[in-house]
Amino acid sequence: EGWTTAGITDTMGWVEGVCRQFECVDDGMCQRILGLGDASCPVKGWNCYCGLSHSFQNGFVGYDVDGRDLAGNGRHGAHCMGTMYAFFVFLSTATWAFIAHAWRLFAVAAVMLLPFGQMRSVCDHHNPSMWNAIRSCCNCMPECRGECVNSAEYTLDTLKDDLAWTLWVLDVGVWSHVFV
Repeated sequence: EGWTTAGITDTMGWVEGVCRQFECVDDGMCQRILGLGDASCPVKGWNCYCGLSHSFQNGFVGYDVDGRDLAGNGRHGAHCMGTMYAFFVFLSTATWAFIAHAWRLFAVAAVMLLPFGQMRSVCDHHNPSMWNAIRSCCNCMPECRGECVNSAEYTLDTLKDDLAWTLWVLDVGVWSHVFV
């Protein structure tokens, strides 16, 4: 009880037909049986996640405890995820942490860079960019022939120049969240 035959995702265990797929129920169960305070059960019915350091043990198949009924519930032993699965759980956890917290870093950097802009030296109104794509979708393409470099009036482009570094950080922040 609490164990199953390894599935196709554990190729070596599946070929051997071994019964080493532990079926964790919750974090507390993994911590009690394995005796590791940081063990968790990110996917119910899988092996426990014990961190990358414990995944390297037993020939990269993960730390395990077998034998006695350590939890007092009729289940004997437990198993930590192997290196491959532990690495992917680590990556997905790190990705979610990035998504949850990176926006703060981008917001702080954008505010800190508010006083810094750029001096326009070359007209870039006809170069491909995200801003020009948005303008094109809204039918608001500038009709500039290069005179924007020495413009005497304050326009949207002048404001964009004054906020250039802030807009760049926000742009990088949006794209980093899109790609993650």
